[in-house]
Amino acid sequence: MLKKYLTTLADRYFEKRTAGPVPEKRWHGLYDVPLDDLKQRAISGDADAAFVLGDIYDQGYCNVTLDRVQAVEWYEKAAALGHGDAMNNIASMYQHGDGPFPADLLKARDYYEQGAKAGCGTAMGNLGHFYTDGRAGLKQDHRRAVKLFSQGAHLGDSDSMVSLGHRYSTGTGIRKSPIQALYWYRRALQAGNPRGANNLGVAYYYGTIVKEDAEKGIQLLAAALDGGFDRAAYTLGVAHEDGKGTECDLEEALYLFRRARMGGRDDADEAIERVLTRMGREFSPAVDPEQRLEDLRIMIRNPEKRFSVEALLLELARICEELVEDKDNPAADQPHVLGRSSLIRGFVLWKQRNPAYMEPVETALAIDGKHPFLTPPERASLMTARAVAFARDHKWQEAIHLHRGALTIVRADPDAEENTVLAAMTDLAFCLHEAAEFEEARDLNSEALARAEIAFGKDDPALLRIIGNLAQNEFALEHPDRSVELMRRRLEIAERHEILDAIGAALRDLAIASFSAGDHAGAEDLFRRQVAFAERNGDSEDIARARADLNGLFERLDKISR
Repeated sequence: MLKKYLTTLADRYFEKRTAGPVPEKRWHGLYDVPLDDLKQRAISGDADAAFVLGDIYDQGYCNVTLDRVQAVEWYEKAAALGHGDAMNNIASMYQHGDGPFPADLLKARDYYEQGAKAGCGTAMGNLGHFYTDGRAGLKQDHRRAVKLFSQGAHLGDSDSMVSLGHRYSTGTGIRKSPIQALYWYRRALQAGNPRGANNLGVAYYYGTIVKEDAEKGIQLLAAALDGGFDRAAYTLGVAHEDGKGTECDLEEALYLFRRARMGGRDDADEAIERVLTRMGREFSPAVDPEQRLEDLRIMIRNPEKRFSVEALLLELARICEELVEDKDNPAADQPHVLGRSSLIRGFVLWKQRNPAYMEPVETALAIDGKHPFLTPPERASLMTARAVAFARDHKWQEAIHLHRGALTIVRADPDAEENTVLAAMTDLAFCLHEAAEFEEARDLNSEALARAEIAFGKDDPALLRIIGNLAQNEFALEHPDRSVELMRRRLEIAERHEILDAIGAALRDLAIASFSAGDHAGAEDLFRRQVAFAERNGDSEDIARARADLNGLFERLDKISR
C-alpha cells in the first residue's frame, strides 16, 4: 500500500510539473507553403521541404490527391539529403507493404537503422520493436530495445515514451520502476499520445501501480478513446458492465466491447457474449424456462420495451435448448417449442427489417396450422410479415391472399387498435392497386379514410398515406378530377403540418394529376412550385429531379402544340 501511495504522489507531481506537449517539428510551418513553392525548395536541396511534400502525398493533406508513388519520390529525395523522418516513413512502407513497395522487413530494418543514426526518435522506437520481437534477422534483445526506446523518448517520440513506460512497468530489459513507468506514460499523454492516457487509465482503474481510483481511470480511458485508441474501450466496457466508477449500463458496455474488437482486442468477443448473456437473463425474472419463453413472447409485442435483438436471440436459443432437453416437461414438445421460438425470432427480425425473418415466420405459421398456438394478433402479424415479402417480390396475388387473412383477423378482434385495422386495410389496398384491382382498392381506401377521419380528425397527418393511395386509385380509374381534389387535400395537410417530404411529393403528384385533367397552366404552376420548394429545402438530387419534371412538362406541351 505504501508503494502505491508513493507512486500516486509521484504521478500527481508529474501531472502538475512535467513539461507540456512536445514542441512542434521544425518543418511544421511548411505545410502552409504553396505546393509549387515547396517543390522549388525541395529541388533546391531543402530536405524538410522534400519530406513535407512526401508526407502531403502520402496522407492526402492540403487537398492533394493521395499518391504514394509521388510520396516515395519525395521521401527518397529527403532521405538522400539525410532526413531521418523520411527514412522512417520509407521503412514503415516496407514494413507494412504500403504504397508501391511489397512488404520487406529487411529493407524496413535497414531504413529504420539509417533513420535512427540520422537522429529520428520515431525510427529509434520502431527499431526497438524489431529488437523486442526478434524480427528482420535481429536476435531478440530487450536491453537493446529499451536503449532505443529511451533514446526515442528523450528525442520526443511519444510512442517510444509509451514503450519505455511499459518496460519500466513490467521490468522487461530494465529494472522495474513504477514511478518511471508513470513518468513516461504521463509524458506520452502530455505529448498527445492516447496510448499514454490508456496505460495510465488502466493503472488507476485496476490499481496496479498506483492507488486504485476507478473514476480517474475512466476519465483517462475516455480521453484515450476520444484520441482514437479504440482498444481503450475494453476497460471502459468492463467499467460499465460492473458498474465500477460509473453506472452499470450493459448497452453501453456492449457498444464499448464492440469498439474494442474493432481496435484489435482479441478478448472482446468473449466479453460481448458475456454481456449479451447477462442482458438476456435480465429479460425475465422467472427461473422456469417455459415461463421465460412466455415472458419473451409478451416482451416483443410491447412497443415501449427496448432490448437488444442479439441478446434476445441468444437467450431464446438457450431457453429452447433447456426445454428440449427436459424430456419430462410437457412444454418440451418439439412443435410447441419450435413454434413459439420461431414466432419470437421471426417477429423481432421482421421488425428489424432483417430479410432472415422469412424462414422462422413460415415455420411458425406452418406449425400453427397443425398445432394452433398463435394469438389472433400474432397470427395477423406473421401473415402480414409474409405478405410483405411476397409484395417485395411483386407476387401480388400471394400477398393479397395473406393480407386478406390478416385483415379478417384484426376486424374480428374486439381488442384490435384502430391503427392496426387501418394498417391492414391500406396494406391490402396497396397490393390490390398493384395487381390492377383498382375498384376494390378504391373502395377499401375510401372505407379506411372514413374510419381514419373519425379516429384522428380530417386534417391529421395520419391521413396522408390513405389520401395519396386513394388519389392513385382514382387516377388509375381515369378520374383525374377526383384525383386532383384528393391531391389538393393531401398537399394542404402536408403544408399545414410542415411535413417537407410529403409536400414535395404532393406537389409533383398534384401537378401530374392536374395535367391529366387538362389544367396545363395549373400543372406548370405546380411544377414551378416544386422546383422552388426543392431549391429551398432539398438536396442537389431533389433539385435536379424537380427541374427534370418541369422540363418534361414543357416537352409534352410542345408536342401537344404541334
